[in-house]
Amino acid sequence: MIELIGADEKQRRRARLERIAGRNVALDADLMREVAAIIENVKRRGDEALIEYTARFDGVELTCDRLRASEDELHHAAARLEREVRDVMREAARRIRAFHERQRERSWEMRSNGTRLGQRVRPIERAGLYVPGGTASYPSSVLMNVIPAQVAGVERIVVATPPQTLAENPAVAAALVELGVSEVYKVGGAQAIAALAYGTRTVPRVDKITGPGNKYVAAAKRLVFGVVGIDSIAGPSEVAIIADETADARSVAADLLAQAEHDEEAAVVLVTTRGDLADAVRREIEIQLEMLPRRAIVEASLRNYGALIVVGDMDEACAVVNELAPEHLEIIARDAEAIADKIKHAGAIFLGAYTPEVVGDYFAGPNHVLPTGGAARFSSALGVYDFTRRASMLRYSREELERTARMIAVFARAEGLEAHARSALIRLDQQATQDVSATMDDGLRVALKRIKPRVRELRAYTLRSERAPIKVNQNENPFDAPERIKREALRRFERRAWSRYPDFVPVELRRKLAAFAGWDEEGIIVGNGSNELIQATMMVTLGEGRRALLSEPTFALYRQIATVLGADVLSVPLTERLTFDVAALRRAIEREDPDLTIICSPNNPTGGVIEEDDLVRLLEKASGLIVVDEAYFEFAERSAANLLRAHPNLIVFRTFSKAMAMAGWRVGYALAAPEIAREIGKAVLPYNLNAFSQIAAEVALEMYDAELLPLVQALIRERERLFEALQEISGLSPVPSKANFILVRSRIEPRRVYDELLRRGILIRDVSGYPMLADCFRVSVGRPEENDLLIEALREIFARS
Repeated sequence: MIELIGADEKQRRRARLERIAGRNVALDADLMREVAAIIENVKRRGDEALIEYTARFDGVELTCDRLRASEDELHHAAARLEREVRDVMREAARRIRAFHERQRERSWEMRSNGTRLGQRVRPIERAGLYVPGGTASYPSSVLMNVIPAQVAGVERIVVATPPQTLAENPAVAAALVELGVSEVYKVGGAQAIAALAYGTRTVPRVDKITGPGNKYVAAAKRLVFGVVGIDSIAGPSEVAIIADETADARSVAADLLAQAEHDEEAAVVLVTTRGDLADAVRREIEIQLEMLPRRAIVEASLRNYGALIVVGDMDEACAVVNELAPEHLEIIARDAEAIADKIKHAGAIFLGAYTPEVVGDYFAGPNHVLPTGGAARFSSALGVYDFTRRASMLRYSREELERTARMIAVFARAEGLEAHARSALIRLDQQATQDVSATMDDGLRVALKRIKPRVRELRAYTLRSERAPIKVNQNENPFDAPERIKREALRRFERRAWSRYPDFVPVELRRKLAAFAGWDEEGIIVGNGSNELIQATMMVTLGEGRRALLSEPTFALYRQIATVLGADVLSVPLTERLTFDVAALRRAIEREDPDLTIICSPNNPTGGVIEEDDLVRLLEKASGLIVVDEAYFEFAERSAANLLRAHPNLIVFRTFSKAMAMAGWRVGYALAAPEIAREIGKAVLPYNLNAFSQIAAEVALEMYDAELLPLVQALIRERERLFEALQEISGLSPVPSKANFILVRSRIEPRRVYDELLRRGILIRDVSGYPMLADCFRVSVGRPEENDLLIEALREIFARS
């Protein structure tokens, strides 16, 4: 009899659930070998093999011209069905078709940034339905398999069934006739699946096979999958019922018995919060069992795979069901809808006391071909979508490929597929290259071949040439250098002889930088902007066979220089929230052992910073050098420079272009261990920093606290004000920033926002070509009056869209 498990018997419950979950179609090695031989024979000998197997397994002698059932044979068998059954079948078919019509998918298309992307939905051309014979031959399964294929628009539906089926079960024949299916082949078992998969002279090859069957059919479907599609490898049926004190014991017992009569391996489980209900259901099962003609099958199912499980509450009941992931789930409880919301895994859910699982078997409309054996965790009911193909449609404009080709190449090279990268890059500026080639002499063509192929594939780092009264596209300081700094720098420069080289080593500037940064003079390198020092560092660390690791999206020049030098560039994407994925960076450092890792913090273009503890973890893990580019550190009010003494593999880059308001004079510097700085200095050109830049930088350092720090603080306040204003505009989502700019996600295409603002005299940065930023633009923080005009313009643009 069925096993009753109390609320405190967790070990018994676990053992029972494991036994139920362990049921499967017995596809053992001997069975698979036997079925594989049948399939191979059908592939090789076709109709002849089908005829032999039909005689051996079904005891029916056929000929090639009798493999297909004639229409007279179908109609003659169907005519034997009682009129009442036929009328009910028609109504069931109407309901099933109405439900599946709602599943019909439509082709669609979207257009954005010069691309047309879409999905074309088309039916498969030929579907094969297997209808088992004997006691497992159900006309309801014919309806459930054929109707969604017809709704999908399948042109040709082919049925295979053992030779006795039509004669022994007129309801199957009637279902086929009612649905207008006339191509029926009298072949069963694994040989039928082989014929549908590979085709014979008589039986056509199909594109997908659906329908239930015995273990030979299941094994054959598994072996031909890939040659054709299949619905699933169906296992024994199952039902779970969640019930509370409102449930009627007689109804619950009847529903469990209904499922148990399918098969000796069918599983039936009641999960209830009431022990008295479980006892009552057990008594009812004993009473009702006496009246069932398939009693022996039911008893075996209940004994081996039945369970009445008592739990503490409904949350525990849902947990048991989610673990089981049953084919059918009934919920007979006061709060059935709320309980259903907690169910993660079930093939079909039947709500309420008046929705027994049997309504789904025949009449309600949803498909009764459902995932079994826990497959509801990843599979769904058979539907119209199982008989369609979805083909993606892509069309790129030249402009969009030019915008994205480098990102495609980044991805391809991350996977080690250089030919993929070249396939995208070779099209860049193709027409311009052809035009130039037409007038190029042979000597120039030969000379250009000496340029590295990787370099020729690159596009030069550049910016658009547009100008506007309000320029918030380059992260410049909107406040010019204070007059006191300008006058003092000019006064000192006037006393300087223009005919003399600048200092070979800017000793005075290094001394002032050491005091400003709190670092040793010998560990400071001064450059013509920090870009020169980035390049110098890469020159002494990277080359063929060397690796650079980036966290992207980030400053594009890193990848460009590393690529020119011939290094392999590896990248770790930021998280979905555009923060540093430190765990992924650590894994990449462990796995790839990069020679140089570059972290831009605050990151350009996102404005995010890496936390000090996270940076320390990366420094401790890395054997290579780690660069932290701190071009915007003053606006973040934090720096990695305090880690230099503890971590000699750290290099910090800084610039005078942003907070120091000296972008026009190109001054940058690096902080590193003196021994590392000495090696980087070997790649820096002599007299790289002109005399006036040296003088201006010295004055800026001297007057930083009095003249520049107040401007930095004012910019931080403006950044926060601008951020709050952008948050209030519907359609915009600014990303939190610790720099002097803000990245903004936009409901409107960034290129359109760019154009709209440019017409209003405001120039921003469209960064939608960066990885992960397809819906983003970036705005530098301007002066208060500039920010006000920007905010007002954005409000107008987004109010109209």
